[in-house]
Amino acid sequence: MKKTRMAAVLLCGAILLSGCANKRDLKKQGKYQLPEEAPMYDSYYDSDFGEMTIDWNGRPYTLFGWRSETVPEESISECIGYVDHNEDRRIYLLSDDPDHNYLMVSNLNSIRGDWCFYRAQNTVGKDIFTPDFIESNGFGIWGSSGCHSSDKKEPAKIALKINCDDIKCVNCYVMVNHKVALGPTAKLPSGKLIRKGDFVYMEIKEEQLSGKIPEDEPFSIEVTFKVVDANGDEQDVYGSFTHDMMFGSYLYYLEINKEVTYYLNNCI
Repeated sequence: MKKTRMAAVLLCGAILLSGCANKRDLKKQGKYQLPEEAPMYDSYYDSDFGEMTIDWNGRPYTLFGWRSETVPEESISECIGYVDHNEDRRIYLLSDDPDHNYLMVSNLNSIRGDWCFYRAQNTVGKDIFTPDFIESNGFGIWGSSGCHSSDKKEPAKIALKINCDDIKCVNCYVMVNHKVALGPTAKLPSGKLIRKGDFVYMEIKEEQLSGKIPEDEPFSIEVTFKVVDANGDEQDVYGSFTHDMMFGSYLYYLEINKEVTYYLNNCI
């Protein structure tokens, strides 16, 4: 992909320090362990909802939101399996949710836990009980029952984990539907090093793509990155990532790592 066809979205200043999830090791405690012969569930992209989806007990569940505060231990009922061949990405039922309208998925290998919540698709437009520790992504398809629609769509968001300790700044180059770039190349400022384990974020806003892509349909993004290293030199990050998104969806499993060179890793 040529630089002239891409736009850099500046990510500096959008760093969120990662922290621990609940203060316990879920791998070692009884009800958090995988059951014997634990089933594996495949996640897949549902184009109607614009998000990743898991089928359980005859119901499809789609990514709805994230942990807004510590999940009380008594609110976690049991572990029912794991996701995408990764036994550390475990699925839990919630004791606060007897109708099982939500599933909780936690990545036990992540520093912050990556606690996310999937909601049953047949609850769209219904007023259901949502525990206080679940924070909605704001994806309008859910209607008034937790995600509120508005004339202005929520941006699509990308979270990128920095898994090395010599980066000052990150630029993200985005191509939408193989033809639409998102504005001018950003200037790369110098500054303090980004700490290993921190996250940087970018958003794709509705006004950036207005009139350039079909409305209310998923769009394809291809993202590549460049970094400024500790010496102030711009370096390529090898690899790219392509994914279908919609406004309001959240891409959260990308990492920049370094061996001899910087490279992009997909942590699904």
